[in-house]
Amino acid sequence: MTKTQLKLYPSIAELEKLASRQDFLRELEEKLSRYWRLLKTKEQQAVLRIQASLLRAVREFLDERGFLEFLPPIIGPATDPGIRGAKRVSFDYYGRTFRVMSSAIMYKQMLADAFGKIYIVSPNVRLEDPS
Repeated sequence: MTKTQLKLYPSIAELEKLASRQDFLRELEEKLSRYWRLLKTKEQQAVLRIQASLLRAVREFLDERGFLEFLPPIIGPATDPGIRGAKRVSFDYYGRTFRVMSSAIMYKQMLADAFGKIYIVSPNVRLEDPS
């Protein structure tokens, strides 16, 4: 493995163990500052192409069966009220409080009620206590 490549960790437990090290944040910042080089490696490009192919196949499969894809907001004035222990991330946006979505469940429920067969491929942020 070259210095510009990031090591991929096999489990969350391993990542949590790694994150407890004193130099973890400095090391992570250093690696991320070189991440653009990693994207130029054939291996990483292959991983991203496989990911894109899988997502395309899932979308085709669901679209052919009458499902509709929706993109929920990533930030908004409200988020899932039942995030069970995860920290809510709030910030001021032009004088109003907005939150980073921890789940798209509210939007899924509303969209499913209105459209029936729906699907969402979207990032979610959950800041949970590692202990």
